[in-house]
Amino acid sequence: MLSITFKGQRITRQTILMASQFITPLNTDSKAQKFAVVINGEKYAPKKIMSKASGLPVSGFSGGRDLNSIFTRLEFDVVAK
Repeated sequence: MLSITFKGQRITRQTILMASQFITPLNTDSKAQKFAVVINGEKYAPKKIMSKASGLPVSGFSGGRDLNSIFTRLEFDVVAK
C-alpha cells in the first residue's frame, strides 16, 4: 500500500478516505478556498482533510502546491475551486 510521510505521520489513501467521513464537503459558493481534493465525488478542503488524517492542526502546516501533490500521489484529484 502506497504511503506518504507527512510531518512525521504515515498517511495512506485509506487514511484520507477515513478522514473524509468526518469532514463536511465544501460549499460550492465558498470563495476563500482555492483548491479542493475530490473524494468519492465530493470536494473537500485539502488542509481540513490532511488535518483530520494526520492529527495536526490546520495551522501546523501550509497548503497549496506541496499539500496538493501529496493528494495526487495518493491518487486523488485536486481541482481549482
